[in-house]
Amino acid sequence: MSDSKKMSSAEDGGGALMRTLDTVLGQAEKLVALRIDRLRRQYPDADDAVLLKKLERTFLSSVTSSGAAIGATATVPGVGTAASVAAAAGDASFFLTAAATHVLSVARLRGLDIDNFEHQKALVMMVLLGGSSSSIVTKVAERTGLHWGKLAADAVPLPAIRSANKILGPYFVTRYGTQRGILVLGRAAPMGFGAAIGGSGNYLLAKSIIKATATTIDASLAERNSEESH
Repeated sequence: MSDSKKMSSAEDGGGALMRTLDTVLGQAEKLVALRIDRLRRQYPDADDAVLLKKLERTFLSSVTSSGAAIGATATVPGVGTAASVAAAAGDASFFLTAAATHVLSVARLRGLDIDNFEHQKALVMMVLLGGSSSSIVTKVAERTGLHWGKLAADAVPLPAIRSANKILGPYFVTRYGTQRGILVLGRAAPMGFGAAIGGSGNYLLAKSIIKATATTIDASLAERNSEESH
């Protein structure tokens, strides 16, 4: 394949992933309010720390069981590799929806309501790239002049967020696409290995997202509180 065709293929794949992210965010936004309201009704006496742990457990259990189930299709007689890969690709969309829902749910639970789509997109990509302290996000902040701690408070002007999203996008495509690509191929492995890779792979990714969500929201709250005190 020529270099130009390789580049075109990469761009097509990246565009597909970004379109998936846009769709996922629309779905996640609908789930967030329902999830937080339901938790508060079910556990009226629980504080936010307890509810946060419940959000984390829900995220971990849902994506881990999904990954294991998809991986297990590789062991079913008559299910070919192409079908296994297609099923795993569908699981990647589910994982992304679950991840976005978790990030935005934690933000809302902790008092950071983000209603603007571009701000939501920037926050989710930032978390999936490792959080506000990651080297990638630092590079983007240096290029755009953004203070990422203000992001979750909708304090950054929309044009600046759109500019940042254009820079974050290629990093997101490269990192997330590569991670998920490895897991997709792993789940197509025969003799039960697919189930193990699917479940453990999703679990490890989910744990890293939970950690990045916490550090990013902490940074946002700290900066917001610091500004309000002045």
